[in-house]
Amino acid sequence: MSKSKGKGSSDNVMVMVRVRPFNKREEQEGATEIIEMDKTLCTVTLHKPVEKGAGSATSECLPSKKVFTYDAVYPSNSTQVEVFDESVREMIDGCLEGYNATVFAYGQTGSGKTHTMMGQKDNPGMIPLAFQRIFDFIAQAKDDQFLVRASFVEIYNEDLKDLLTGATHLQLKEDPVKGVFIKDLSEHPVSDERHIDKLIQKGNESRAVAATLMNATSSRSHSIFQVVLERMTVIDGRECIRVGKLNLVDLAGSERQEKTGATGDRLKEAAKINLSLTTLGCVISKLVEGSKHIPYRDSKLTRLLQDSLGGNSKTLMVVAVSPASTNYDETMSTLRYADRAKQIKNKPRINEDPKDAQIREMRNYVTKLEAQLAEIMQQANAGSGSEVEDKEAYDGEGNMGAGFTGYTADEMANVQSLRKNLDKTKKKRVKYVEQRKENEEAVSAEELATLEEEQKKLEEQIKESERKAKERQLMAKKIAALIEANKSKMVDKKVLENEERLKDAAIREARNALVAQKKEAERLKKELIEAEQQRKQLEEQCTTALDQAQQLELRLNEYKEQLAERREELHNVEADQAKEREIIRNDYADQIKLCELRQFIVSMFVPEEYQRSIESIASWDEDNQAWHFRTQKSHRGMAGFG
Repeated sequence: MSKSKGKGSSDNVMVMVRVRPFNKREEQEGATEIIEMDKTLCTVTLHKPVEKGAGSATSECLPSKKVFTYDAVYPSNSTQVEVFDESVREMIDGCLEGYNATVFAYGQTGSGKTHTMMGQKDNPGMIPLAFQRIFDFIAQAKDDQFLVRASFVEIYNEDLKDLLTGATHLQLKEDPVKGVFIKDLSEHPVSDERHIDKLIQKGNESRAVAATLMNATSSRSHSIFQVVLERMTVIDGRECIRVGKLNLVDLAGSERQEKTGATGDRLKEAAKINLSLTTLGCVISKLVEGSKHIPYRDSKLTRLLQDSLGGNSKTLMVVAVSPASTNYDETMSTLRYADRAKQIKNKPRINEDPKDAQIREMRNYVTKLEAQLAEIMQQANAGSGSEVEDKEAYDGEGNMGAGFTGYTADEMANVQSLRKNLDKTKKKRVKYVEQRKENEEAVSAEELATLEEEQKKLEEQIKESERKAKERQLMAKKIAALIEANKSKMVDKKVLENEERLKDAAIREARNALVAQKKEAERLKKELIEAEQQRKQLEEQCTTALDQAQQLELRLNEYKEQLAERREELHNVEADQAKEREIIRNDYADQIKLCELRQFIVSMFVPEEYQRSIESIASWDEDNQAWHFRTQKSHRGMAGFG
């Protein structure tokens, strides 16, 4: 088990709302704007559109607006950088300190979720800006070491797919230490934003998208880009490792078939999307109610978000909404979900010295390899007799220089001696051959054969020494390559410390300081507004009895309007719940039909006694959603079956 530190207090899920501008389709439909935002008070006012042909008497009784309060709100003219600096950066900084953090986008299809999370190349979204912040921080943390790993997964029709390797049908597992995780999901070490950008681009190319009437590039799946950030620092002379996990989630949008025009595969995809989002809504409701049983297992999405909703994580919900009156029902439903989600309490804590941290193991492995290489170099270069060659033998970056011969001192001396002896033997043999040509009796055949044998022996000894030196060279190169391969997985701060990057990072830090000043100014402005409201309340208390009566009458009218508003809200909630129940009921009915069909087929082709035998050795695996059969050497009920 990993040690965990923290304040010991709970944090509510943070919720921010962003409205996108009108699109061409909404303008052509003549839609009106129904959303009003107050950035200072962090309120969203949703105005009910006036229905054509509605009588004045009826419209007077109906509430015209609903006000929601969130942690932050962003009108349609807000920029990506503004949203990141004011709301998302806090989550990223938490991850850098060793907390788990989740940022997920929620909203109907076509509301701007993917734009907010991914953005474009010239206008990056929350995910690229998050990595920019991560590597800015790493470049400034001079004495700390970092290991950053990334993975990208898609949930399509309740099937898990690795977007970076293409592997499908991945399985969810649960571990007491790691929590819920995806088995065999690939993790890729990254060292800078360019590497991250390549992974994001590769993953997005594999993601399921399709055109609908509401969105030309509608996401047909949920995607989760996960980053594991290991940080090794020294605190009071002791090495400390903190591991932060960052989940950046782009959810597919909820859909209504009559608006999207979805048919065939698109309709099946929409049904799966709506079902998983309904489960997410149910989980949020149960958490707010304080229910003992939370249905995380009802969908893969909610199982993966289990820590993010009520667990060990700092969580930000990025709510994307449409400003158009034609999307009033969807916007109201989205804002209600968001209003409930902000009441969820998480218990984030710092993940300190976890057992599955890789950075210390990798650092120790590199140190061990460097010691092995140093030993080989020391032995081998001792034979070179040159300090210059010793320095040039290895450049510290995986490259062996020409100065590395591979010979030890003894081997070098021995080879030099052997070569001298070989030269003498060759010269003596040539001399003997010439003498024998002139006079065969001058040198005997035995003497010449002995000389030839000695020459061969010397040549073999030299070759053996050369072979050993070559092996030592290859071993040194192999170790140097391993050192470089493992070092490349660690973030190299030299790459991040270029002049242009440092300038950009300084600009971003200055921008963050301005954001802090802006937040402080908005806080003071909010306090002034609240003080003014209190002053007005005091003035009301000092009015005459007649004024008080008038005030009471006004309040009574307000309460009547609020009562009508609550009744309509209750009606809308009941309608939403009825739709959710219908989705679940239809899915349940389909499952029942499928079960009945399978049972009918089994009863037609499998005798009853065999059915009982099969059932007696079968067990259901909830995690893998599959049947398993116990093997038996002999089973009476199965005799003759097949």
